[in-house]
Amino acid sequence: MQKKDWHKFTARLDIEQDVWNWCDASRVKMRKRFDWRENLLNNPNDLKIFDKISKMNGRDAKDYMQKILQKRYRDDSDVISEYESYLRAEFDAKLVEACECIEKTTGKRLIVENFTFLITTFPRCPYNVSQGLMFFNVIPISFHPDVVINFMHEVLHFQTHYYWERNPRSLMSKLSKEEFYFAKESLTVILDNELKPLIKKSDKGYPAHQEFRKLLHKYWIHYHNFDKLVEYAAKNVKKYI
Repeated sequence: MQKKDWHKFTARLDIEQDVWNWCDASRVKMRKRFDWRENLLNNPNDLKIFDKISKMNGRDAKDYMQKILQKRYRDDSDVISEYESYLRAEFDAKLVEACECIEKTTGKRLIVENFTFLITTFPRCPYNVSQGLMFFNVIPISFHPDVVINFMHEVLHFQTHYYWERNPRSLMSKLSKEEFYFAKESLTVILDNELKPLIKKSDKGYPAHQEFRKLLHKYWIHYHNFDKLVEYAAKNVKKYI
């Protein structure tokens, strides 16, 4: 089998998963440092929906979001269809190269061969490592969304979970959940301008992680060894939380 056959993807809009993403986000704060509500501050209509379901019980919130999304899928069908076509075209062209890049960068074979991409209307993109599943938020393609950098960001998390967090010989396995989250999100700083034109822009990360990301990027530029970078991150993360 040639390498080009090793990595494949499916992409779909799944209303049940989209409903789950909205409802779950309305109930969870990200590691005590981020409220998903903040992603909607520039979108008053969605903010109103979010605030409403956050006060509902689980069943009522799901039923309400089912109706909201059914209407949205009709009203925004052109935008969603265009985004899905764009997503498919980007990964038809770049999936193998992106996977090879992550393997080269981490020095480890990808733990996932087949990926499932779920399209969501909520600006949150969770993932499931064991299922090779990740969400992509619908963005009008006039904004030129960089779905490849989003993919590489999540797959870097996959690798970090599998090869370092689950490895008892790695310092990453000794971190608390909060510390590991902070470290893994900061490690994506290596997805930088060196990877252009595969990616359109470098990975910016979250505001709370910027100082730590600067430290890690300097180390990365000097060594270009992800294994060493992970251990360096684990040794230093407590100073930045």
